[in-house]
Amino acid sequence: MLYFIRMATNLPGDWPPEKTAELRARELALGLEYMERGLLRRVFRTVGEDGNASIWEADSPEVLHEALRALPKFPWARITVTPLVEHPIEKSMKEKHGEICLL
Repeated sequence: MLYFIRMATNLPGDWPPEKTAELRARELALGLEYMERGLLRRVFRTVGEDGNASIWEADSPEVLHEALRALPKFPWARITVTPLVEHPIEKSMKEKHGEICLL
């Protein structure tokens, strides 16, 4: 199942830059692993905030939940999850032209 996720983080402002950099590096490494596994399909920076909009694909809400909880920034994240279902326009397009590439 596909999910649209909005995520914004608010890290403590009094952290030393090294701690913030280390946390961001861990987040990047896990994000790359999720992309390689096909769990995180696309991710986009959201202008003006420390956050992103992304498309995830997980076999169940539980799998998605565990993946999100494992993110290093999870304790400081505000996350909105929206399950996505196929739209009739896309279904018709697939029937006419074959599989559609996800962005």
